[in-house]
Amino acid sequence: MRLTIISLLFLFIGKSAFPQTPSKQEIQNQMSQAIKELNQQISELEKQIADAKKNKEDPETIKGLEDQLIMLKKQVEMMGGVTKGISKMPEKTVQQIGQELDNDDNSVPKRDDTRINALPKKPLTDAELSVFVQKVNLAIEKKLPLSQKKYAKELYDEVNAKEKSPVRTGNLAVLCWLAKSTDMAIWIMGKACMDDPLDADNLSNYATFLSMVGGEQFAIPIQQNLLAKFPNNTTIMNNLGQSWYGLGDMTNSKKYLSATIMMMAVHPYAQETMCGIDEAEGQNDESVESLKRSIKEDYTPEKEAKLTRQGYHLKVEDFRFKYPTKAEPLGIEKFLSPPSYAFEGGEPAQLNRWEWDDYREKLGEVMSSLEQTKKQIDEKVDQYRQKLFGNLSSKNIKSYKDVDVADLAGRVNPLLQPYNNKVYKTARRKYELLIEWHTERFLALDKKIKESEAMIDQFRNDYNLALQNTKESCSARFAAATTFNSKANAIWQERNAELLTLEKEFLDARANYSLYASLDPSIYEQDILTIKLGILGFLSSLRHENEIGCMPPKDIPKPNGKTLPDFDEMNCQYKTELSIPYAGSLFSIKVECNKMTTKFDLKYVKGSLEENLANGKYHGTVKVEESIGSDKEKFGPLEIGPSVKAGAEVDFNEGGIEDVTLVSKVSMKAGPVSISSLEGRMSITTGQGSITGKGAFSGISIK
Repeated sequence: MRLTIISLLFLFIGKSAFPQTPSKQEIQNQMSQAIKELNQQISELEKQIADAKKNKEDPETIKGLEDQLIMLKKQVEMMGGVTKGISKMPEKTVQQIGQELDNDDNSVPKRDDTRINALPKKPLTDAELSVFVQKVNLAIEKKLPLSQKKYAKELYDEVNAKEKSPVRTGNLAVLCWLAKSTDMAIWIMGKACMDDPLDADNLSNYATFLSMVGGEQFAIPIQQNLLAKFPNNTTIMNNLGQSWYGLGDMTNSKKYLSATIMMMAVHPYAQETMCGIDEAEGQNDESVESLKRSIKEDYTPEKEAKLTRQGYHLKVEDFRFKYPTKAEPLGIEKFLSPPSYAFEGGEPAQLNRWEWDDYREKLGEVMSSLEQTKKQIDEKVDQYRQKLFGNLSSKNIKSYKDVDVADLAGRVNPLLQPYNNKVYKTARRKYELLIEWHTERFLALDKKIKESEAMIDQFRNDYNLALQNTKESCSARFAAATTFNSKANAIWQERNAELLTLEKEFLDARANYSLYASLDPSIYEQDILTIKLGILGFLSSLRHENEIGCMPPKDIPKPNGKTLPDFDEMNCQYKTELSIPYAGSLFSIKVECNKMTTKFDLKYVKGSLEENLANGKYHGTVKVEESIGSDKEKFGPLEIGPSVKAGAEVDFNEGGIEDVTLVSKVSMKAGPVSISSLEGRMSITTGQGSITGKGAFSGISIK
């Protein structure tokens, strides 16, 4: 109980609040401050609800705000109870527990010889595995609350009412797992494995479930049996390495994780766990490189925070953006053909000057029109900001960019909930790092431009001197202008090309990321207008020279000038509707660029969440694909690798579903997709953080 109270403390106010193990007084002060801030949020939220009702806003919005209010009040009540519990503890106990938590956070799991020694001495045969699974199920049944067994059995009976189907049963178990009803998921998956002891997908998922709640001693024998059948399967190898990690056997963990990485160098979960092992062994450089490889394919703020602690600053090129984008989203390249440069004096220079004057005038007209449009968009953004923040203005939140979505989603405003996902977080971080990337390169180019200015100023001094010495000779003045224009414009042509190449790359990427990183269409429209104004502004400010020097007097007709193109329109290409087997009405994920809506309508799931066995942190990826016939026998459980022909990946952690992406053999698919075959295959890959060795099943053994 004492450990639980202190753990709750760090959950509420964060370990980062304490640079070292805190005293009891420091803890109580922090708790009081946290409760005070929560009460302030409650007061603001109550006023926001009252205003919403007064203004007759959307009932769903009001309901969402009321739900947040209830949750905040429960949190304050719970924190008050924690504070009372701490006040009764001796100072020595508080310090001891705090040190234990520090050790847990900064080290790999301790070796658990009791559970390791209880493992079978050799891989189980299929017959032995069948008996083993039955014993595991019996042991688990004793651990599950009666209500969970009752609910799970009713779901199992319903899906098998017409005919017994281990595939549908296993898929139902995965749905329960995604809905965070892990106890029911484990019971149902166990039944699926007993119904068909040779189904590799169900066995692999069952082992993964068990390892994620501390039952690594049950998972490893299953995974060893599967690996003997499918020796090159990255899903099995990674999951086995994670299970050994949970038991604290770093030798075996590294063996299987390294094998996974040999098959797939950028396997995000295997690399992340290897990072932790390397760090514990004092291999700091290797630890950083492992985490960089992990983040390359799978960005998370947590991984970046760890890299920062290890002394590495993330760059925009360090991780990829795996969602559909356009190479030339706004058609900026159509604008990158300004008037030519004058390399002569006289009449050619005069014509060139008129061309540039006409070009700038037309650019100015377009920019003026866009500025008027921007005023209307700015008003929409202000309206959205007011709707989003309401009374939070007192907290100095001035812009949507100040929002920590992961912190605010579900606590302050339900409008943010759909954006608390990997798509938005990855895009937003890409956007921020892109700005850093551009600033660094622009400053370097600006230095070159200033050096060019100094050189051309010297050319101009020489030109002015030549004009003074050749006042009577038109041909000499023409020649002086030609010399100046040719030397100066050769430089400006090169500098301008570098500048426009940089700006095109920057603004194209910015437009793509903005589509995913904007919290509202008005914010996206505002950013796109800023991008358009940016490229037009650069074009208008391009440096060039067109000194005339001298030319015979005659009428020269002005050229017609350039016709400016239009920008391309851009909209979201990434629209996904994913429904996973047993029936689409029970579960769906809808993604539209940066917004994600997940719906569960599983019988009994809501009631089961209060008695969840998954009492530790975990995360992973569910792979979904249609049945692929003989590939099942060839590859076994789905993997990140050659067996995935087409389907989807659903990332999850203990907080819920984080992301859904569509995959094919060679590239990501875009467009509406629904995977809903009753016989579709589903397989789970687990990651570090899921294996702690202290889960609910760590103390269970079988004979």
